[in-house]
Amino acid sequence: MMRVGVWLAGLLVLGSASRAAGQESGVEAGETAARRAEAEAALAAGDAAGAAALLEALAAEHPEDALVQARLGEALSRAGRGIEAAAAFRRAFAAAPALVAAYAAVGREMALGGRADEAVAFLRAPRAAVVEPVNDARWAPLLRAWGVALRGVGRLAEALAELTRAVELAPGDAELRVDLGNLQLQLGSAEAARRTFLEAQRLDPSSAQAANGLGRSLVASGQLEGGVAAYRRALELQPRYLAPRNNLGLALAQLGREAEAADVFREVVALDPGYLRGWLNLGNTLLSLERWEEAELALRLALELDGNEAEAHEGLGRALLGRGKAAEALASFERALARAPDRPRSRYGAGEALVALGRGAEAVERFAGLRGDPELGEDALLRLGALLVDLRRLREAQDVCVELRVRLPEDARFWVFVGRALRAAGKAAEAAEALRRALALTPADVRVATDLAEALRAAGSADAAGAYMLVGRRQLAARRWDEAANAFRLAGPGLAEARAGLGEALLGSGRFAEAAAELAEALRLFDASTPPARAAEVRALRGVALARAGQAAAAVDEVESAGRAAPTSARVQAMRGDVLLAAGRVEAAIDAFARAAAADRDDLQALLGLCRARVLRDPADAEGERVCREAADRVPSSVEAQKALGRALEAAGRLEEAVAAYEGALMVAPRDVEANHLLGNLQARRGELSAALERLAAASAAAPDDVDLLVDRVSVLIEAGRLDEALAEAERAVAAAPASVRARAARGWVLLARGDAAAAEQAFRGLAEAAAGEAEAWHGLGAAELALGRVDAAVAALERAAGLAPESAQVQLDRGTALRAAGEGARAVEALGIARRLAPGDAGVAFALAGALAEVGRWSEADQALEQAFELEPGLADRPEFGALRQRILTQLESASPER
Repeated sequence: MMRVGVWLAGLLVLGSASRAAGQESGVEAGETAARRAEAEAALAAGDAAGAAALLEALAAEHPEDALVQARLGEALSRAGRGIEAAAAFRRAFAAAPALVAAYAAVGREMALGGRADEAVAFLRAPRAAVVEPVNDARWAPLLRAWGVALRGVGRLAEALAELTRAVELAPGDAELRVDLGNLQLQLGSAEAARRTFLEAQRLDPSSAQAANGLGRSLVASGQLEGGVAAYRRALELQPRYLAPRNNLGLALAQLGREAEAADVFREVVALDPGYLRGWLNLGNTLLSLERWEEAELALRLALELDGNEAEAHEGLGRALLGRGKAAEALASFERALARAPDRPRSRYGAGEALVALGRGAEAVERFAGLRGDPELGEDALLRLGALLVDLRRLREAQDVCVELRVRLPEDARFWVFVGRALRAAGKAAEAAEALRRALALTPADVRVATDLAEALRAAGSADAAGAYMLVGRRQLAARRWDEAANAFRLAGPGLAEARAGLGEALLGSGRFAEAAAELAEALRLFDASTPPARAAEVRALRGVALARAGQAAAAVDEVESAGRAAPTSARVQAMRGDVLLAAGRVEAAIDAFARAAAADRDDLQALLGLCRARVLRDPADAEGERVCREAADRVPSSVEAQKALGRALEAAGRLEEAVAAYEGALMVAPRDVEANHLLGNLQARRGELSAALERLAAASAAAPDDVDLLVDRVSVLIEAGRLDEALAEAERAVAAAPASVRARAARGWVLLARGDAAAAEQAFRGLAEAAAGEAEAWHGLGAAELALGRVDAAVAALERAAGLAPESAQVQLDRGTALRAAGEGARAVEALGIARRLAPGDAGVAFALAGALAEVGRWSEADQALEQAFELEPGLADRPEFGALRQRILTQLESASPER
């Protein structure tokens, strides 16, 4: 039976539709009104037969009343008189066509609200009223609603037929295609769904639902990166749309980008703190990252929403176990099992907790009970075998070994278990043989390689050094620097390659001086059998280490020597380029990167280096931009490539394209500090202050002590007029780096913007005394002196600043302003002319120059400068000072005209 609230809501919607069609619902008097009310009461009370009798009489008296016919159809349908109900609805729809869409809307809302059974009952008779074949587009909403309702009750084939026919009737309806695509996904037809969602996007590019559906279809077909891009597009269209944000987190987790996924799930729960699945997803992702404390907090919050959620208790147990709280973890796993006794991961977790508590014998029962589980059975059996070995229950362990041999004959995990069991039994040589077999089955597994190296070392085998070398190289490839260094040390100090590997690992971990020393020792140990290219590579690595240790001259010598020894080695030339670029030798760096790119067209680092060097030499270098674009196009997932392209485009003045490049970098790595910083600064340059502050805040969240970030944020806050926040940020910057000129200057600029010129003057004077060679100190001091009315002191300070930074447009503008105040018009014109050359797109500079030219009587030039200012910023014409200057110039030009 339909609940009264639902019926009354439908009554309001349908009554509105009926009145829109010209009916007089509820406006009749006397007996008719009473009978209508009695019928409605009978329907609401569930008396379908009584309501039908009353409505049949009313329908006979008022055949033109569509709402009465619709209510009759409803009552007859509930009374099981389907044929008569359909006929009543046909009459209702004929009298008031708007009722079709109204019934469809109410029924679809029921279905999407989790009441699909009610929706089917509600829509059965209206759908039966549609006469086949269906060729009229007005029926499309009803077919759509019926399809959605059928989908909700699991009648998927019928639902597909209904929605497909609805699309044929209304081919331009994007929302309808979204419903069809969702059903196709549910049926497992990912490719059909993808085509449907693409067509929905074509019909309505602003549809976030279509973009979300496209993302789901791409993920379902294994195209995870494409799915991520589609979900991000959905969020651009509708930032508070929860589904694509949650889906984005799931896709990132599947891609192994758990840290990004965790950030996304945090956004999900921030948008809807009551969304249980969001907290569970966040907790599970943090568990994958082994961020136990954060995971514990998320899962406890999930339990506040639903204390009976077994998954949350299980996850909390894993988090507590990770934190070493085995007793609490065991209790949490037991609570999960009390609610869902068959959860295998909870049973497995309870076993691990028991082992951690020293209750191994009890744990044996837990793992043994999972032997037949399809998901965890093999893991449980392996864990059981290892536990039995630890408990010295070797006969039972042998039985497990036999079972594993049958179940996992070609599985590396079996041979790892055997190897570890033999190690425990003191049979190192036999253990090594088992682990060799494991490594052959999983050659990329560094843990197995490590177990083998340790077994060989325990057996006293000469092969141990080579095994540790293998481990070291694998750890280097994974950028696990400390583990790599440890492996190379165990390989032996007498091996040249072990010393080279150790040096490279130390370089990766930031221990530059130690790295340079180890690499020098490797070069000493190399002999005639060492390939020259390898020796050159190690020499180049040493050059990089020296450069990062601050020994630039020695670094350049090393990489140049390496470059001569291996002129066609892409890696050597790329490292040579990096060192030369850091040393300021741009032309030589371009040569090195070009050689690297020529030696290996697939070397992205060479392309990126060439891009950076060319842009540094000439921001408008078209070839530099081409190289940057090639790198970005070839590896769209490279954050560095996208950032390099953005810099090139920004330097060329193509700001829209630069924004797109930086946004491309952030699509790959939303937390990248530099990409957020670059985009924020560019947005500020474009006057998009709110967006700029948001980007810079995102960067600061990841790097809270980055002074350059704090200072840039201060600049934007000043421009936005948020001076209290600007002062707080400036104080943070000074606290983070008390000796930083930029931080101290930022504080001075805030004080000046707040109108406290005396405090600003004191701050800048102290900075000028401490850092006399810094232009910004003298610039700020000059600006503060000018604000205090001390014009001569202002001119002196700004002349000092201009001498230190002659190519700063702002310094020249302020210098010109001070000179005008001092009555030195000719020098003011010279300074403002320099500023105009340096900042040709700045309307304020052009306006100031026009004023200065007018003051020295150069009226024609002043008129030209004022016209240029207006062209750059037409809004200047609304300012009184613009009008006054314009009038002065025109008056002088007219008086000087020979015609007057």
